[in-house]
Amino acid sequence: MTDLDSFNACYAEVERSTDMEDYEADRKTQRKAERLAQATRSHSMITEKDIEEEKRQEEEVKRYAAQKYMKIGRLDAARMQHLETFNAAYARATMGVDMEDYEADR
Repeated sequence: MTDLDSFNACYAEVERSTDMEDYEADRKTQRKAERLAQATRSHSMITEKDIEEEKRQEEEVKRYAAQKYMKIGRLDAARMQHLETFNAAYARATMGVDMEDYEADR
């Protein structure tokens, strides 16, 4: 083997090992990028699910609050109706007593 052949063989071996190292480094980088992209997609999906769940819970709370306000409104209306009925009955009951007291005082 001549010096040129020996040099070419060494050079080819260095090139192959360098190419292999570059290939392995590129492959590692690519795998890292793929894992990162997958993790990002998974995180994004979880975040979107969380956002959707949070919106659903907010809507549920709003519906619950609306139902409670409607129930309170109905109770207030019923109380007012009972109060008006009571006031009217009290006025009728006391009006006769007041008139009797008035006439008795006269």
